[in-house]
Amino acid sequence: MKTAQSFKLTKIALMTGVMLMATSTQAVYNLYKKDGLSLDIGGQIDMQATKQDKQFVLQSPMSDAYFDKTNNWLWSDITPKGTKLSVTDKKPRLGQNHGVSYVDFRGSQELPNDWRVTGNVGFGYSNGRDFYLSNSSLSFDKRHLGAISLGRQYLHTNYVNRTGTDTPLDIFSSSAVRLDYYGVKGLQTSAYYSFAGYHDVTKENNTEVDLGYGVSASYRLPIAHSQSLRVAAGYTHSAYNPVSNIVLEERIANKNTLNRYPQKVDGVAASLEYQAGKFLVAADIGRKKEDMSDSRNTPLDERNTDYLGAKIAYDINPVLQVSAGYGTKKAKTNLKKGALALTNDADALREIYQGGNPNDLAKYSYVGAGERYLYDKADTKEAYVQMDYRIRPNVRVYGRYDSEETIYKVDGKDAGKLTDDNVRVGMVFTF
Repeated sequence: MKTAQSFKLTKIALMTGVMLMATSTQAVYNLYKKDGLSLDIGGQIDMQATKQDKQFVLQSPMSDAYFDKTNNWLWSDITPKGTKLSVTDKKPRLGQNHGVSYVDFRGSQELPNDWRVTGNVGFGYSNGRDFYLSNSSLSFDKRHLGAISLGRQYLHTNYVNRTGTDTPLDIFSSSAVRLDYYGVKGLQTSAYYSFAGYHDVTKENNTEVDLGYGVSASYRLPIAHSQSLRVAAGYTHSAYNPVSNIVLEERIANKNTLNRYPQKVDGVAASLEYQAGKFLVAADIGRKKEDMSDSRNTPLDERNTDYLGAKIAYDINPVLQVSAGYGTKKAKTNLKKGALALTNDADALREIYQGGNPNDLAKYSYVGAGERYLYDKADTKEAYVQMDYRIRPNVRVYGRYDSEETIYKVDGKDAGKLTDDNVRVGMVFTF
């Protein structure tokens, strides 16, 4: 099976998408303008000092199960409760891994009857991705009406989330056709269809999108002087190629992939945002349904996750702002027909593992110490607080603290806990 190379979007990508839209006007420096042709460049450098404390700790004593060369199941020694299976070194860093740095080039040509054609090429930098192509699209838009965009781009579904917490929606496509309508003041509707973005998508790789589609809409209603109410909603669907033909020797290496990445994903979300002068409050709600791999190497059938998020922000003065957010995710898995209830008790399944076919579905109901993504339930809490100070309109310094905790449950008991605490101080220069 191939090593997953797909770009897994994070909150960094959520923030990037706000700035990199096919028909956006984020470029602030004009290089050339004549006879309806305009060439622009824009970008941002986000440099920060960070200190991260991330660790995965066992909450129950567990052992790993594996096949030997004769296809018999064996167990490793018991790993005691409280063992840290992974942990960061907690050393301070200076870099750009937790911010949004990018450069975007845009060329546009005015056409008759208020039409325009625009080409975008953008490059970005993010944690684990280094320098990558973040945007490469071509769009045709008609003034005050709508647009059609083709290529690699962020989607309008990125505008549904308003709290900065996780979203169940797809917000990026490596190869999409997108239609937007904004002919009514304050209203924007959008629909897209994603094609397979890689030529080598095969049935050996279930981490690349095979196809996808979605719709979204947002509307901002002015309700009084300096006050507005914004509502938004969206739906996305993605399909991935299934994993097949996994040999027993690769089972251990691929078990977290099978239990983590689905074949089909449906997400729905809605948001409400109220702004009154310097004060802003927002709320998000959503749900994701994941159909897991058909492979006999995982007992998971589907996973449902409920999302909630809240945000509050206040402008202390024209250059100083504080904001905070809190979100939860509650995931629950359903098992395939014929699968036994998940358990991390080796003795409970010993007789099953000692005989029968190594590919029996029941054998995969045992949860080993390293199987973070094989669980009955997972509850996540995330929170952040941030302060921004603008030295100039295009120069901002900030401090931010993020905290996230996920408890994985197996057979009604806490099996593992993943925590991630991050403190950073940074400076952003926009050009």
